[in-house]
Amino acid sequence: MVERERADAEVEAGEANGTEVIAHRGESGARSDDARSEFDAGPPPRWLPLVRPVALAIAILGALGAIVLAVLHGRASGERSGAHWDPTTNGPALVGSGLALLPALLAGAVLVFRPERGTYPRLALTTATWIVTLLAVLGGLWAVIATRVDLTPQVGTPVLSNAEVDAYLAEAQSTLPALAAAPIQIPTGVLIQSVEFLNANNVQVTGFIWQSYAPNMPASIARGFVLPEAVQEAYQGVEAYRLTREDGTEVIGWYFSAVLREAFDYQRYPFDRQDVWLRLWHRDFERGVILVPDFASYETTDPSALAGVDPMFVYGAWDPHFSVFSFDVPHYRTNFGYNGSTSRGGFPELYFSIGLKRDFWGPFFDHVTLFLAVAVLLFGVLMLTTNDSGRRERFGALNTAGVFGACTGLLFTSLIEQNQIRTIVAGQQVAYLEVLPFLLNGAIGLVAFNSILLNSERPARFVTYRNNLLPDLLYWPVLLLAIIVATLIAFFL
Repeated sequence: MVERERADAEVEAGEANGTEVIAHRGESGARSDDARSEFDAGPPPRWLPLVRPVALAIAILGALGAIVLAVLHGRASGERSGAHWDPTTNGPALVGSGLALLPALLAGAVLVFRPERGTYPRLALTTATWIVTLLAVLGGLWAVIATRVDLTPQVGTPVLSNAEVDAYLAEAQSTLPALAAAPIQIPTGVLIQSVEFLNANNVQVTGFIWQSYAPNMPASIARGFVLPEAVQEAYQGVEAYRLTREDGTEVIGWYFSAVLREAFDYQRYPFDRQDVWLRLWHRDFERGVILVPDFASYETTDPSALAGVDPMFVYGAWDPHFSVFSFDVPHYRTNFGYNGSTSRGGFPELYFSIGLKRDFWGPFFDHVTLFLAVAVLLFGVLMLTTNDSGRRERFGALNTAGVFGACTGLLFTSLIEQNQIRTIVAGQQVAYLEVLPFLLNGAIGLVAFNSILLNSERPARFVTYRNNLLPDLLYWPVLLLAIIVATLIAFFL
């Protein structure tokens, strides 16, 4: 430590005289073992005078790029005023304007603290500024991702009024032969009372479904519905009530509890959105019947108003953000044994979807905090990595074997936590949160490799400079920057 303070004093003295001092030599002019481990003697690198001009150019270009993108984003937002925020349009422009400022901020830290002079305070302040800046950018990205709004259902074309239903069916009638005979329409309503995810693909849904049958509805038309995606309960709705309105319309309501098997996308976990949908069929296969939304039974059809969802709904780890009816025309490649154009595969099917977004804080405390602890411990291992026997005795620093032992334990912890994430997501998908163990596993390997380089016969200058100082300084900035890049690829590219 005394030699470090003396070296910094020499550097500051050199700065006062207008010169750069970046190395320290022993009194004899040759490097001793201690000097070799603490400092890297030799002439300054040729690129050293270019640090400030390059940093100034990056700062100016980054600031200009941020201004240009901010202006473009403002114009785009003005043109789409009143529209919902769309991550595929507004998102990249907003995020891009912020990211353009990132290199400007990093270069500004170089201009302010001048790390090229080589003193510990200047290097540490530059690195600390980079870390704070990258943390702010990462937090901003997570905030944008967590608060974005997307009211589009995963399946089908959404319809919000009877006029939109008529327009959809009129357009479909020109392409679907089964609709040429003007099939019977049965208004159908849904109220969801509970949703519970049982595993990666199964979800249990309970609630009420009702249908309105006009007075002129033929008695031969069956009363009832089918949930084709239910595992066992597709035909097991329990009639809860039956009433007749003054105009003669018959209304029948059923209570249902069904386990639905659906495809969910966990690639953006823990920022994933899931659509839980009810696909509704009528019981009559052989009759031309189409289920349409019973909009008259709802106060509003605004998706964000969560019409059709019980106000006392318990969501657990999920937050609702829309509910909507939609139509979709499947292609079954079969007529289910019926001849003619009124087979099931030729009709639009009615869907009722609930959009859910995961509460980020649960996975954050479950997984992110553990990975942060592993990263901190790994940084401690890197700080204690040295080839100086004197420092090993004073601070209990680690040799190569000690570093490998510590890295093995941290790697084992990271793999166990990654396996827990794999139990949540589908087997064939890689979740965004798995970026953390992937990067940590790579960092663990690099720390172990750094120890080998440092204790080799001819170590590289990168690791011998001030006794492994550069890897210590670059650990957090590089790790945070890698997470930011992975976030951009997962959500905005």
